[in-house]
Amino acid sequence: MVPDVENGRQTVPTKTKRGLRFWAVFPGLCISTILCALEATVVAVALPTIAGELKASSQTVWVINAYTLTYTAVQPLYGQIADLFGRKASVISTLLLFLLGCGICGGANTIQMLIAGREIQGLGGGGLSVLPAMVVCDLVPLRERPLFSGIIYTGFAIGTCLGLVVGGLMVENVGWRWIFWFNLPVGGLAMALVAMFLKVNHLHTGSVWRQLARIDSIGILWLISSMTSILWALSTVNSTANTPWTSWRILLPLCLGIAGLPLFLYYEASFCREPLLPIRLFKNLTSTLGYMMSFVHGSLLFCAIYFLPIYFQSVLGASPKQSGVNTLPFLMVFVPMGIISGAVITRIGRYKPSQVIGFAITTIRVGCLSILGRNSQTAVWTVIQIAFAVGMGLVLSSTLPAVQAPLPESDVALATGAWGFIQGLGFVLGIGLPSSIFESKFKNMLSTIQDTSVREALMSGGAYEHASDAFLNSLHGSTRHQVINAFDKSLKFTWQTGLAFSLVGFIAGAVIKQVKLRETLDTDYGLRNDEKASSVNSQAQ
Repeated sequence: MVPDVENGRQTVPTKTKRGLRFWAVFPGLCISTILCALEATVVAVALPTIAGELKASSQTVWVINAYTLTYTAVQPLYGQIADLFGRKASVISTLLLFLLGCGICGGANTIQMLIAGREIQGLGGGGLSVLPAMVVCDLVPLRERPLFSGIIYTGFAIGTCLGLVVGGLMVENVGWRWIFWFNLPVGGLAMALVAMFLKVNHLHTGSVWRQLARIDSIGILWLISSMTSILWALSTVNSTANTPWTSWRILLPLCLGIAGLPLFLYYEASFCREPLLPIRLFKNLTSTLGYMMSFVHGSLLFCAIYFLPIYFQSVLGASPKQSGVNTLPFLMVFVPMGIISGAVITRIGRYKPSQVIGFAITTIRVGCLSILGRNSQTAVWTVIQIAFAVGMGLVLSSTLPAVQAPLPESDVALATGAWGFIQGLGFVLGIGLPSSIFESKFKNMLSTIQDTSVREALMSGGAYEHASDAFLNSLHGSTRHQVINAFDKSLKFTWQTGLAFSLVGFIAGAVIKQVKLRETLDTDYGLRNDEKASSVNSQAQ
């Protein structure tokens, strides 16, 4: 069945028969999504090795923060860019940025160069995270989006979880630089597939310079500044042994950053003609709760991804490769559950059951993570990971439909960008806040370590740098036992804080309203139909 085309718009019914041109769009988008998700997590396993080789110490956390900061902050911007310049040009541009960052990171010989490369990676990765979801929204009606988005989310889930395994294997066998260089040929393949098969509509409305002038540059700079201030405060607490939370060096940037976020929204609502985050996207409770659940889901996902390898290496004494392999139970369940959840939502037309059941399971299992210790059996941490993956997988495909259902199709790109941004904030907080809690608790535990030289080596933000089997194997007797105990107690306390986040997600899922999912699609950006639409869409890219 051919979509109706009128004045450059397509109206697509839910039962449209889809051919090869439709399915050919997905491989390039999925590979792009895998790469951006992979780079968000691959350094989790490699981080102790990287920190040791580049002598990063207090700057270690910025290898993570630099990527997640730019990755998150630019996602609302891509909602504007995709509407102004088209989906295809936006995807290819973000791939180029991402691969440039990979090259810089792979060749880095100082921690500062690595952090700069990670920032550039994040600029591209943020686009690769949210643009494929926008393309799916342009191709299928809302009722079917959970199913087809599940294909994209599967790529994201595979990349997110596979990063733990790939990072460990590469660190032990070919060196940590290959976790970045590996992306270059794969990214080139993704770019070729996108260039050949992503043929979608886009109407030009002016020159490039006129389009650039419409971008909310003040808003994006304001947003990045606020987030940088918050992360700076959290990172300073992590990396400076003698700087308490009550210090002005912590409170000043933290308060400025937190105050900057509502002021940013006020600026967007009151002064900006074409805002990154229009206030209308948040005016209905259903969309707001959908954003909230995506934030919680992102926080819990990244907290688990970054701290499970720390547990395996610093408490159980696993190698980087083995710690990656130990996370496979999560990967093997999380991905299929995300696909199943999307198919079920499409089938029954309801997103709420997946949210309620998913967060109920997740809440129970997050609590169970805090019982893991140095004597935990393999069966225990395997079962906990599997149950956690079931809950997280159920939620994976359910938040974006809840956000989009009450909003008009004309707001799809902006709403998807806002959804990606808020989920990205969850990624940032899921790393930054637990890292601060972990480091603070670990500093308090240093007094239990009797060996003065070891205690001094672990000060000044050295918990991450020394959370490796190589460091533990250099210790003996009671000192080794005391260090493992410090890591163990710090991780238990960190897991307990995640329980509060999960409860918020469960409450949001319980009270959210079920809105009917639209079964037709009215879009300006669907697949280009050269035979029927060329006369009305001659300006399409």
